[in-house]
Amino acid sequence: MKWELFADQLADSRLKTLVFASLSGVLALALVVNGLFRGSTVVVMVPPEVDREMWAAGNVASPEYMTKISMPLVAYLSNVHPHSVELSFNTFLGFVAPESAGPITERLNADKAYVIDRQLSRVFYPTTVQVVKDTVTLIGLEKRYIAGTLVADGDKRYYRMKIRIQDFKPLITDFDAGTPEENGTVPVAMNK
Repeated sequence: MKWELFADQLADSRLKTLVFASLSGVLALALVVNGLFRGSTVVVMVPPEVDREMWAAGNVASPEYMTKISMPLVAYLSNVHPHSVELSFNTFLGFVAPESAGPITERLNADKAYVIDRQLSRVFYPTTVQVVKDTVTLIGLEKRYIAGTLVADGDKRYYRMKIRIQDFKPLITDFDAGTPEENGTVPVAMNK
């Protein structure tokens, strides 16, 4: 074998090794930089239907956005059946702020026991929405069934939620429900 050919092949392999080592180093550096600059995951809840202009920016949102977000959240509370109440309430709890989880969980567990013990089903039909700052109130009619028998048809009812927008995600900090006053308004104070 000729020494010159061997020297050329050796130099060529060293050059290829150097190039591949350099590319590997650049790739490793890019992966580290990507990991360092990747922020936390932001979950943006988009309403099921976007039929009007609305906006959410960081920790604030338009009344239209608050209305569209609150409609499906209230449905988890208001439209229940003994077989679906646990899943509905657990889904709702996924949107509850951590600092409010304890008291809200207690109220939901009491309501769940009531629904299951009495074989209660209820359906809520919202007719009016009121948005005041971070509080959304849905007023409407509710039907209730016990063991499949209609026991209340068209009772006026309201569901009210206090929602905080944090990193574009809605978090429920409080909620209450009840019967509106004669003039159609709801009581001022929320449960604490």
